[in-house]
Amino acid sequence: ELLDEVPRDTERAMRAAGASRFSALLFGTVPTAFADLISYSFYRFECAIRSAAVLGIVGAGGLGFQLALSFQSLRYNEMWTLLWALILLSGLADRWSSLVRRRRNTAAIETHAVTTDLAAPPRRDRLLTSSALAGAVMVPVSFWWLKVDISSLWDSRARRLGRELVTDSWPPSIGDGGLIELVSDSLDTIALAVLSIAMAFVIASAVAGFASRPQRKHSGLGMAARIGGGTVTRAILLIGRSVPPPVWAFVVVFVLFPGLWPGAVALAIYNAGVLGRLQAEIVENLDQSPADALRASGATAVGALAYATVPAVSGRFVSLGLYRWEVAIRETVIVGVVGAAGLGRRLDEQTSSFDYDGIFATILALLVVTLIVDLVSSSIRRTLR
Repeated sequence: ELLDEVPRDTERAMRAAGASRFSALLFGTVPTAFADLISYSFYRFECAIRSAAVLGIVGAGGLGFQLALSFQSLRYNEMWTLLWALILLSGLADRWSSLVRRRRNTAAIETHAVTTDLAAPPRRDRLLTSSALAGAVMVPVSFWWLKVDISSLWDSRARRLGRELVTDSWPPSIGDGGLIELVSDSLDTIALAVLSIAMAFVIASAVAGFASRPQRKHSGLGMAARIGGGTVTRAILLIGRSVPPPVWAFVVVFVLFPGLWPGAVALAIYNAGVLGRLQAEIVENLDQSPADALRASGATAVGALAYATVPAVSGRFVSLGLYRWEVAIRETVIVGVVGAAGLGRRLDEQTSSFDYDGIFATILALLVVTLIVDLVSSSIRRTLR
């Protein structure tokens, strides 16, 4: 989807010059989207940290497991300490992403600069090289640290339990409420996702400009206020996305009654942090040449923003919003613990009663809803493109 949103002028020019489709994509489109691809890769690394915490809540260990124990034993001071540790890990990943992207942009500018020594070898950036090596080393180290036994995926115990699960889950059972209740829960899930993403998209779009780091820094009180405000905004967005949605749901339900609204608010807080970070990085990665040209021709800052920046980012903003809508459909499942309406609550009740054939039917309904949302999202993106 990131590649779909990139202007294809360079790729078309290369194709017209005789380049193959693969070469035009590799050397014409990918370099243009490379900064956004790096940004999204680091974002997924951040997501993996939070997902590991969610898995820990169901017994996989780590911060999530300790967090669940603290919540169950009502040790809220300990719970918030663990949450701050989770926020710190996400903040370190975010900082790493920022340094790599800024250094990569600087290296790209230096590569395009005119040099008189054509025979000089290209300079390697230490941060970029060390980051690539760190990423390569972290994979085997993680296997060693977790003592992962891959053979457990196909040993006799896994095969036996897999057969029992398939036997208990087939055929799927809709339950006492019948098809009408299943469809009603599916519609509640879609409504919950739409409501939460609408709130998150408005908040994120409003603060994306403030959260982005300025590409050109100069002295003065205005720049100091800009940097300070951006730091505070990024910190708030970091907290919003670092705390997993189930934890936000528990926090919100202390203030509101269980139901649809606490689930929508919890997902909105989390997705506002996610969208705010991604949209801010789109603004940071944006080519400022059109805006600079308008300012040089006498346009005001508001005019340059309206006619250069907004048209350049609006398509990618909408694409991210639609993508997060698809993700929010699945995230509604994990806020079912607070009694939010929809397939999440239904799945939580079925899991508690070990109703495997009912769980399978609910999962099939979730797959159908996700497919419908994906088709609608793709259609909207094609229309806007």
